Amino acid sequence: MMGQLWSPLVAVTSHWRGKVNAQIAVSVGAASVVPEQPRVVVQIYKENFSWELLQNSGAFALNFLRPDQLHLIKAFGLVSGVDVDKLSEIAHRFGLTGSPILEDCWGYLDCRVINAMDGGDMTCFLAEVVDGETISEGEPFWWPQARRVIPAEWNWEWEAKIAEQIQKSNQRMGHIDYTSWNPAKSLVPISRPRNPLIVNDMNEITSLIEKIHATPHKAVIAVAGAGSQAIAWLLGVSGASRTILETIVPYGRLSMIDLLGNEPEHYVSPMTAQDMAKAAYQRGMRLREDDSPVIGVACTATIATDRTKRGDHRAFIATWDDSQLRQYDLVLEKGARDRAGEEELVSRLLLQALAQSSGVEAGFPLGLTGNESPHHDSVPHLSWVQRLIAGEIGSLTVYSDGRMVPDEHFNNSARRVLFPGSFSPLHQGHQTLVRVVSEMLSAEVVSEISVTNVDKPPLDETEILKRVGQFLGNGKVVLSRAETFYKKSQLFPGSTFVVGWDTAVRLVDPKYYNCNETDMLTALAEMWASGCRFLVAGRVDGDRFKGLAEVPVPQGFHPIFQAIPESNFRVDLSSTELRDRC
Repeated sequence: MMGQLWSPLVAVTSHWRGKVNAQIAVSVGAASVVPEQPRVVVQIYKENFSWELLQNSGAFALNFLRPDQLHLIKAFGLVSGVDVDKLSEIAHRFGLTGSPILEDCWGYLDCRVINAMDGGDMTCFLAEVVDGETISEGEPFWWPQARRVIPAEWNWEWEAKIAEQIQKSNQRMGHIDYTSWNPAKSLVPISRPRNPLIVNDMNEITSLIEKIHATPHKAVIAVAGAGSQAIAWLLGVSGASRTILETIVPYGRLSMIDLLGNEPEHYVSPMTAQDMAKAAYQRGMRLREDDSPVIGVACTATIATDRTKRGDHRAFIATWDDSQLRQYDLVLEKGARDRAGEEELVSRLLLQALAQSSGVEAGFPLGLTGNESPHHDSVPHLSWVQRLIAGEIGSLTVYSDGRMVPDEHFNNSARRVLFPGSFSPLHQGHQTLVRVVSEMLSAEVVSEISVTNVDKPPLDETEILKRVGQFLGNGKVVLSRAETFYKKSQLFPGSTFVVGWDTAVRLVDPKYYNCNETDMLTALAEMWASGCRFLVAGRVDGDRFKGLAEVPVPQGFHPIFQAIPESNFRVDLSSTELRDRC
């Protein structure tokens, strides 16, 4: 009687971590009477290579063979998948669960495991059917039919294989593991799949995130509409503090405006993703506490919700780093997933984008359908000087060897001394003042040039590079867009600014604050609160040498001003006079 309990002849296909396999099975059965929730059971012996793949992936496909496919019995049933790739010469595609689907067969069922029972020598898997199709007409092939028509030598091989299996099963059948099956073992959710297009392999995701955390890159991530699962994945793996500076979810209109500084024309668009990534990058440059490279990561998307959407479900992801903008656009196939499934897909793409910007190869599958294909593009940034002029960065440090570092982090524990000026040209008086101040304060003095000016046109790139070239081999210089000392104090808090007598006079003159004394006093108070001080060098005005004593410092603000004694520094030649002589 037991010899009559056969099912149609089925090729069970499975996959796990890049490996695929197919085996013949004759113990498959239906396990549901509810048409809307089809289920099947399949018995897989533990000695088979397919058992390892299926046990780990939690997914498989049942490919029902036709009578004219006898050759697949030998290809799939009499050869081990450990030794050969059984599907290398068989046309197949990957189904919704990632399992191989034979292009040519009677029909198939794509299945996800929801429970399992150990039998000692085998495991009986209960699975829900997530997809399926009858491809050919007629009836499927049954094992008793096959036994009558396959070549005699195949029968002999089959009998020998079964005899060996019986011997091994005899030894293992009594060793049943009665532990309840744990879906976490295969990392597959036991409920209706959120995304039937991929098997949620957290091992691969965790491995990728560990590699990202091992890089020196810091990231600010902003997501709206989708992508929050990627944030949870990143924060859920040890070492997240090495990578994540900040996460932002600007779902509300005002929140998005606050991030971008303006309201986007379209909230879900490539331009908005680009602007979000740029804003995230700029926040990262302000938030980092060292000179680690920064990546701004952004996602704006519209995916499945509790109401029907007319337009496409799509996601735009962008990353912005020191060298380039990377953009990823994806239109999702409607109806292929529920909202959670679409969220997972977008999060996987976002994770891949972060990995690529971090220099990490991302190899795990996204779980795309045949109708989905992400578009990827990258655009190199302008030169650092051009980006400063455009306002993309706040400052640019140029070292004596020509190396440029944007928005360089300054160690707040060290005294920072900046010497602002036009340096057109750099002359001996500047160099002498730098030496004197450095000796007075026992600190490095860094020259600073603002590429924008209050009462002059902004400098162009050629002029900026000309002025910076004077410092090559003579120390570093910082470029900024801070044309006023109030802006400088916000950009470089805690700094001591080296200024001339004439500059100090303008600093306390209400005329330069829209003729409003209150505005002047408020600005001085805020500069003081930011930790800034002013070191004043005297200079000749007419026939008199004037220093800090001749500056009308408002009452109460004297502590933020310090004089450089005339005996320490006096040079009666200005840059203007030098230019006039040329």
